[in-house]
Amino acid sequence: MSKNIAIIGSGPAGIVAAISASLHSKLDCNIFLFESLKDVCKTILATGNGRCNFSNVVLDIDRFNNPHFVNEFRRFSDLGEDVVSILESFGLEWMVNDAGLMFPLSNKASSVRDVLVGQLGKSDVKVVADRQISFISELCDFDAVIIATGHRACADLLSGIKCFPMRRVLCPIKTRENVSVADNVRSRVNLKVIRTLKEANKSAVFCDSAQDKDFEQLVFEEDGEVQFRKYGISGIVTFNASRYVLSGDKLVLDFASPIVADDIKNHLQARYEKCSGDVDLFFKGFLHENLARLIKTRIKKQDSFEEVFNLVTSFELTVDEVFEDEKLSQVSRGGIDVNYVSPSTLEVMPLEKVVNHKIFACGEVLDIDGPCGGYNLTWCFESGWRAGKSSAQLV
Repeated sequence: MSKNIAIIGSGPAGIVAAISASLHSKLDCNIFLFESLKDVCKTILATGNGRCNFSNVVLDIDRFNNPHFVNEFRRFSDLGEDVVSILESFGLEWMVNDAGLMFPLSNKASSVRDVLVGQLGKSDVKVVADRQISFISELCDFDAVIIATGHRACADLLSGIKCFPMRRVLCPIKTRENVSVADNVRSRVNLKVIRTLKEANKSAVFCDSAQDKDFEQLVFEEDGEVQFRKYGISGIVTFNASRYVLSGDKLVLDFASPIVADDIKNHLQARYEKCSGDVDLFFKGFLHENLARLIKTRIKKQDSFEEVFNLVTSFELTVDEVFEDEKLSQVSRGGIDVNYVSPSTLEVMPLEKVVNHKIFACGEVLDIDGPCGGYNLTWCFESGWRAGKSSAQLV
């Protein structure tokens, strides 16, 4: 008796899942790839600013959320199931830049799509385009269903599956302060995200009423380039910070962090004294003139090196919100709770049995995301391969 496998979604994870299912299936298996759009795998064309940074030479698993799950997932990987081996088997030629980021040799995301679509065409997968699947029950005739819809997964489709709300990350951050004077200025910084929390005073048990005290928690820290925009900040380090920030968090920018000196404070103080305390001269040859203008709007005490030093090394902004617009963001956080997913097969364990077939999931629809630098596409490709292989072998 023939078996039927359905894959919902033809993004990077879904198309690889379909190919993998085809390669690992028995002869009497029918595989269908459902896509709500008219073309498959179009989303990959926008990745990496059209260049498709698909992985990283040094992939630090701890930078994923739920790293324990990713570690367990990789522990069950067989030879040839890494992202490079998968794409090479499809015919992709690739290169590594100076930062260790992997790109197609053509430097075009279209090359990755071409090999994926080409490999799909060689398989026996039946593509059903322009077909929206809103309920798992629509696929009751299938023995296995792979959910690969990414952040577009609707609540009805995931009904009965333990999920976290999805929110867009890897995106710009809107600040409460006006920074438009420095619009489009780029600067290397050390960026920290500080969160102020309240903790019940431990001595409150001896008091008539409990008092709260504030304390600060370092949520995120990374060196990188920030781009100032009229609404706030952007750039890769900002995108990475957006995975952690909440409204009201404090952003602390250190503009002096790239300076090579044994003692930054002494170095800047010598510079300040050489300029005879003239702040305009102090910033010339140091920071972009518009960035200097922004910093100078915060100076309250004239002829105060300490204030200038603090503003240069600890310039504070306040998070208003992150831009969750799909055009400005790159990936989603949230989705299917991985505590209800097998790391070896990516089979999903529903909270209640609503269908008779097996359910698998891969890619962005799972609560796995990473920073910029090829992390998220690596997860899409490798999890797609595993979900397709598992569906073919377990039905």
